Amino acid sequence: TFKPQENITVVPLLRSLLIIKNGASDNNSLSAEDVLKKAKEQGWLKEDLAPSQNVSRELFSKIIIRYLGLEKIANLDSIYRLSFEDVDPLTSQSQGSISLATGLGILTVNGKNFEPSRTVTRAEAAYSIIQALGYGLRF
Repeated sequence: TFKPQENITVVPLLRSLLIIKNGASDNNSLSAEDVLKKAKEQGWLKEDLAPSQNVSRELFSKIIIRYLGLEKIANLDSIYRLSFEDVDPLTSQSQGSISLATGLGILTVNGKNFEPSRTVTRAEAAYSIIQALGYGLRF
């Protein structure tokens, strides 16, 4: 079952991205460790994370921007000016990923806070992945 209100964790998110990229046949049966390994090989995951770790909005932004191949753009330090009141303490790479993810409509924001540490639900992740795929198809 989908369980849209549950928090998404690292392995289901990465497995979904692997299935979208490579198909379900080889990726549905991968172990959690293999999913993490493949995501690192693809360059989507650079952090050392536990398979069952919840995915925050900040981490989701980084992963989805890497998945889209936009990390170099996200790392351009001086071009992003975020109006969110709660992102100043974040690294410039996080701010670049957040700026791209929100600017492209991949992640939505209500109000003046991005809430970088808030966990992404499965429904939010599904919506955001669909938005990201729509972005990728426009090239």
